[in-house]
Formats: sequence, structure tokens, C-alpha cells
Amino acid sequence: MLFMGIIKERYLTKFNYDEDLQDLIVSGFQELKENQHKKEYECFVFDEISSEVKALAIHNFPVKEIENLLFFRIKIDEAYTSSFWTGSKLKITNLSDCYLLTDTGFYYKKDDNIINERWENIDKFYYKHFTEYVEVAPIPVRINLGWFSDNEYKKCNKLLNAITKYYKDIFFVHRMLIESGDYQLALKDINEKLKSNTDLPVLHFDKGVALMAYIERGKKKKLGGLYSVSLKPNEIESLLNEAEQELDFLLYSSKEDIKEEYPMIYYQKSQIARYRKNTLIQRKFLIKAMSTNDYTLQTKIQTDMMEAENNVKDVYTDINYDERKIITFVKKLNKDCSTNAIEVFRIDNRPAQIRFPKGHPIVGELYIGHPYRKDLYIPYANHDFAFFLDEINEYCELLQALGSTEITIEVIKGKNIAELQNYSFDVSGGANYGPAFKANGEYNEKKEFQKKSSLDNYLKEHQKMEPMTLPYVPENLIWYPEKPRWQRLSNQRTNNNNLLEFEEEFSSKETSFVSESELESIKADLQILKLGANISMNENILKQVERTEETIWKINIKFKSISDFALSKSGNYHNMLNQKEDEYRTKVLNCLDGSICLSDIDKRYLERKRINLGISEERAREIENSCLPQLSKEEREYIEICKEFSDIELNDPHTLKILDKERIDLGISVERANELKRFYAHGE
Repeated sequence: MLFMGIIKERYLTKFNYDEDLQDLIVSGFQELKENQHKKEYECFVFDEISSEVKALAIHNFPVKEIENLLFFRIKIDEAYTSSFWTGSKLKITNLSDCYLLTDTGFYYKKDDNIINERWENIDKFYYKHFTEYVEVAPIPVRINLGWFSDNEYKKCNKLLNAITKYYKDIFFVHRMLIESGDYQLALKDINEKLKSNTDLPVLHFDKGVALMAYIERGKKKKLGGLYSVSLKPNEIESLLNEAEQELDFLLYSSKEDIKEEYPMIYYQKSQIARYRKNTLIQRKFLIKAMSTNDYTLQTKIQTDMMEAENNVKDVYTDINYDERKIITFVKKLNKDCSTNAIEVFRIDNRPAQIRFPKGHPIVGELYIGHPYRKDLYIPYANHDFAFFLDEINEYCELLQALGSTEITIEVIKGKNIAELQNYSFDVSGGANYGPAFKANGEYNEKKEFQKKSSLDNYLKEHQKMEPMTLPYVPENLIWYPEKPRWQRLSNQRTNNNNLLEFEEEFSSKETSFVSESELESIKADLQILKLGANISMNENILKQVERTEETIWKINIKFKSISDFALSKSGNYHNMLNQKEDEYRTKVLNCLDGSICLSDIDKRYLERKRINLGISEERAREIENSCLPQLSKEEREYIEICKEFSDIELNDPHTLKILDKERIDLGISVERANELKRFYAHGE
């Protein structure tokens, strides 16, 4: 028979269907036709269904052209009264009492109400209290198949349930293929079905499952085996993208009947993220999947969640800043803890590397990560002011190192310095945030505060200093690498430039690091956490995420002229070296070790150190010369006498006698005279 044919031929060699079930269906249809005809119904079975009958069925039901019609029943009275037949031809008309069985599903029409269910969605047909029902979970639907005795009802139900089972097995043959490990054949079968059932959710889900199973098998390299395959990374990523598209089709469809399957879909999405080693995304989908009531799935989620949280704890600070920017803490995770802009952690299982201000973190508080201190998180409320102060604090440290003599802060808009000091805080194991200028013992410092008026909230802070070291850039600055203007300023003070005045404006808006779209997403997430997740949040949390008033400060700087840093070979020269130059000076002194000159070996060693420290050749020579012992008046006179002779003459016995006499008259030892003659007279 046609309806038994195609799928049976394709898969019978691999999966043996119940022959008794097939016989029951064939004989059952014949008996159904005979009995229904006795009850004044016109019935059409299998190949008896002509093109005219099919046209009538399509006219009354949403039947697709590709569906094979198995059984079509029409009430005879209705057929005749509505001029159903015209001579020997069938007239297309609207029927009010009929039902249709196809190889796709069951159709039933009574008056203007139509029931249409696919076989794979039907749980069972059953008869109860002289009434037929078709049960499609979760609600049974009452139908009238036109039977009049208990025995006939039982036969009909047996037949319909046999058809349901048969077509369910055929429809879900790809699942058997997946279970047997034949993923490629399973995918081929699913793709064929999708050609005629593009909007059928179960096929999209099963395709996602088959793709993930195929990837899992492909990552396991085997020496043999019928379905063994080794996938390359680009092939795996392509399959992951395809699986993701299938699952997203389900998540973004508007069909209510698949929402109960969302937990399983989310779990599959978490597996895609796991393959991509995106632990945060994996964790989000695992949290979403927590709504499941399926014990087996719950167990998988718990196991995967433990693995994901252990992984994320070890690498959290290495994750892209925008992905880990905002976090909060709860006592226990639930399905509503998966949000878009906020990462939610259990308070007793937070990433170990991150630090907080003293007294934090606490449950229900919102935190934001420092943009340049990867391990630091601070309360979200007024974070822009805290970062603003941190940025200016470092800027002033840089200005001092570059040789500033005066720093003046003007409040152009917003809060003044005294007000912003309220937003400074201590970080456990770290530094204090605030607008204080740092004095490092190398400045003679004076501070002056000038208030223009107590009414206009206009404050200046004026700081005077006397720098004693040459301009340099301090190490371990965190804002500096991200500030091109600061870098240009440093270049204008350190690379043979002599910038004397500079002006810079700072805005708290630039240190918010939260865009308008992110802000709206944060607000939506907070509503979910506060209402949907039933989490106890800070009562003022929604007010705290509103934009704060912008504060703008202008900073004016005056620098000491480079020419005023007089180079001297006195002992005070050491005070004018920056950190790297001072390190080079120490290396030079170690090489000299009491000698008055550097050997060739010393010079080669120091050249390597100079390059590593980034010191220019000219500056290195200055430092070396400053380390050499100072010459006495007699030693300088002896050098001048040596310069009057050539190299050849200096080796002449007569010249040596002259120099020896001068040495004795000047009171210089033989060893000292030889050193002076070698390293000073000829510049070696």
C-alpha cells in the first residue's frame, strides 16, 4: 500500500517495524470502511481516493499537497442534501460533519470547528461513556466518529492508536538513528522532513540535538568504527552555528506549545557555549534551564553548573570587561537570575580574584568593575565619581613626576572637591580612592585653598611644589596607557622638550563606562531580579542606577623648565635621577668598585643594561661621568701635561722620565699616574 511504502523501504533494513501492526492497520481500514458505510457514511480508503475526493478534502481541511490521504469519511445525508454528487462527478462543497486521516495527522470537522493534530503530537484515542476523545497533552478533545456500539468504538480506537504509533515511529525514526550513532543519516532524514514542515518545532529541536551529538562524536578521534569521524575546528564551529540557528528558531518563535520545552532548549544552548569555552554564556543558559521539572535534566544542570562556576572563578578577570562589567550577589540561584547586563553569583561562590571595598560584597548590592584594575569592583552607586577621583589622582601623580611646580583645580560644573571626598573609599588590601595629591619626599610642597565665594559653589585647589628630579613617567600607572593626551604631555616633558604650561578638562561623564542602552538593560534586569527572581535587593537600587549630575573640573599646570634642572657632577646629582636612571647609576658604581675608570668588559655590560632600561647614549655617558671620581687640581695639571705628547712619545724613555719627574713634583702615585695617563689623556 502507498501509505506503508516510502519510509518502510528506506529504513526497514535498519529498524524492523511490527508487521502485525501494519496488518492491523490495513485490515482495520477495510473494516472501518464497511462499517461506516452501513451507518450511512461515504468512505474513501487509500488508492480509492480520487483527485476529486482529494480536492474536496483540501477544500474542507488545511491539507498539504504532499500529504497522502488514508481515509476520508463524509456523512451521506449531508452529501446528498448539499448536492454532493452531480451525475458521476463530485461537487466541491463545504461539509459540516467529516473527518480525514493522512500520513501526517488526524483532521476532524463538526459544524465550523476543525481539529487538526499531527500523529506525533497525539498521545492516544480513547472511548469513555459513549463519547470518543482524542488526547493531545495536556487536554483531551471530544470528537464524534459516528460509531454506535461499544465493540465498534473499541475497534476504531484500536485502529486509530495503531496508526498513531505507526506514524510516530516513522516520524521519529531520526531519533532512533541518533541513538544508534548514525548522526549523518539522522540529519539527512530531518532535513528532508523540514522541506515540507519548516515550522515544526520538534524537527528544529531534534536537528539541534543531532548536530551536537555529531560534534561530540567528531571530537573523539577513533581508529575504527562505522560512524567514526574527526572534525576540524572550522567544521565544528560551522556545525555549532547551525545548531544554534535551529535552537534560536524555537526560542524566538511565538508558539505557546513549545514554551514548556524551553529548559531543554536552554540546556542545549549551554552546551554550544561550553564547546566555545564561553563559560559566562554557558552559565547564563544553565540558569535559564533551572525552571525544568525533569529530574534527569536537573541533575545534568547541577553537574554542569558546578563545572562552569569552577571554571569562571579561575578566569573571571580575564574575561572581556563589557561581559563582566556589572555583577550582583544572591544567596541562591534560580531561573530568573539569568539576566542580560548583570552577572549574578551566589555570595558564597564568587570569583576568588576580585576585590571589593571594605564591608563588601553584600547580597542585593550592585557592583561595577574598574575599567583598568581588572580585579577591583566597587558599588555601582556614584561609581562615576569614584572613577573620576581615581583618574585625577593618577593624573596628579603623573604631573608631579613630570616636574610640575603648580597645579590648580577649578570646578566648572557640578560637585567640588570637598563634596566628592564623600565618595572616596578603601579597598581591602588596596589603596584609598580620593583627590589627595601624593607627596613622595622629593617635593617641597605648599598648599593653598582659595574659595571665590561661599554662594556660587566655586572652588579652587592650588598646589605649589619644587621638583628635584628630572621629568619621568612613573611605573604601574593604570589610566595612562589609555590616555593619548597624557602620553603626548609626557613626551613634551621627557624627550628633550620643555613644555612649561598645560591645561586639561575632566568630566565625570567620561568615567561612567555605562552606555544609555546598557543602563536601560540594567534597569530591566533589576526589575527581573527584584520581582521575578524574588531577590532581596537594596531598596534604593533603582534610584542608584539613574544618571548622576555631571561634574567637570579644569586642571591648570605649570612646569619647571628643563634648563633649571642643572646637571652637576656633585653628590647631589643622584637626587636628579629617575628610577631607571638611578638603577643604571648603581650598575656603574658596582662596575667601578673603587676604580677611576671602566674597563672594556664593564662598558659592554653597561651597554646591555642601558638598552634594557631605555636610557639614551648621551644620558648614559652623563651618568657614567658623574660616577667617576672627581679630579684634584694636581691630577688635572698632570693630564694637561700628558696631552702635550703623542701616543708614541708617551712610550719614549725620555718622555717617561719627564712625566715621572712631574708626577713626583705634583705628589701623584705611580698607579694613579698610569690610570690618568691611560683613561683621561686619550679619552679611552
